[in-house]
Amino acid sequence: MNTDAGSVRVNIFNQTYSLRAASGDGEHVQRVARLVDERMRAVAHGLAVHDVAKVAVLTALNLADELEGLRNFYEAELREVLERARAEEAKAAEPEPEPFVRPEPVEEPAAPAEELAAPAQPEEKSWFEAIFDSDAPPARTGDERLSSQITSRLRRLRQPSPGNSITEGEEQ
Repeated sequence: MNTDAGSVRVNIFNQTYSLRAASGDGEHVQRVARLVDERMRAVAHGLAVHDVAKVAVLTALNLADELEGLRNFYEAELREVLERARAEEAKAAEPEPEPFVRPEPVEEPAAPAEELAAPAQPEEKSWFEAIFDSDAPPARTGDERLSSQITSRLRRLRQPSPGNSITEGEEQ
């Protein structure tokens, strides 16, 4: 496995390939090629017939299965982190409750009979109603939410990175 002008020669399942990484990282190409070679040999070990195409497809399926498992694991982990962050955000946004002070009983003088018969007039709101019947502050926009920021980062991560793409190199 040598490198010539950005191109890396690798041996995968007894076949030699000249490859190059878009990032120019020849060591990365060699590590990936070594992984594919090891996996293909392990798959071939379990088969009676060593059809290269069949071995390659089964190896690709095994690698894709591992990738899917890792993606599911990290998405579940990320969901937990987001739920905790949302809970912390919600907790931080809640107003601190005022300490309860028991009001002193006040004796009110008896109302004259005329006042008892008069229609009730609207009362002023209590402190409780003033706090809890008020309009809640507007929700933060999607751009400000931690979950939106993480979702946009995940979308960028799912797009293939041109820095790690491996293509067939030119023979020299």
